[in-house]
Amino acid sequence: MKTVRIFAIISLLTSALYSIIGVWGLLSFEEMSRLMGDFKSRGIPEMQQVNIADFRLGLLFIFSILSIIGLLTLVSGIGLFLVREWARKLWLGITIFLVPFYIFWSYSRYARGALMIEDIFELIIALIVAIVSWKYLTRDSVKNLFKDAKQETAADLH
Repeated sequence: MKTVRIFAIISLLTSALYSIIGVWGLLSFEEMSRLMGDFKSRGIPEMQQVNIADFRLGLLFIFSILSIIGLLTLVSGIGLFLVREWARKLWLGITIFLVPFYIFWSYSRYARGALMIEDIFELIIALIVAIVSWKYLTRDSVKNLFKDAKQETAADLH
């Protein structure tokens, strides 16, 4: 049970991170777009090949995805604290989504010549979290823990 709580905490911390970045990005979306346009109009060499419309669409897409991940990880974290089977499945699904998300993110930054060590670090963390989550949360003993909690909740309702 203690390890399940650790996954709940990881999920809630992930939620905080993604929610803050996603909401901040959506709130400052217009300002970031305006700044990119200003940089391009001032002739900054790195910005000349940037298509502002594509940049805006990309920002909106990324910050929306981050906000949605933040909400889903919040829900899964609360559910994991309550030892709910649906939360275990949701968390596993989120971890599966994050690995290709970070692979795509890292590759797109690499293709633009903007790959940073942080991108690789984020991908490695996503891989480790996914592997550890799947290794632990798919054990029969852990699945039974969630089933037992469901049966106890059903018994409490009768």
